[in-house]
Amino acid sequence: MTLKEWIASREPAPPQALARQMQMAIESIDEKSGGDRFDDLLAAATQILRAIPGDRGGAVALLAADALITYAFESAVDQCDQLSARADEAIRRISAVG
Repeated sequence: MTLKEWIASREPAPPQALARQMQMAIESIDEKSGGDRFDDLLAAATQILRAIPGDRGGAVALLAADALITYAFESAVDQCDQLSARADEAIRRISAVG
């Protein structure tokens, strides 16, 4: 299942504007996916965070990044033994955006 298909299978579906923002971010990630959904979703989220403008125009983008990070952790529940390391990795990657 591609990243795009996996996100489309989430319930409840996000509002259309938010879904569009997430879709744009995952398009380039899905093409070069290494198969690790957690990493791919974090990559898409950090890509959005790097592009957020400094004004209120970035509100939907910020929500999309938040949703992708949430989905990353949702995808990681199958490997609970790695959750702590995944959280540390997410913190490192998100805090490196600047």
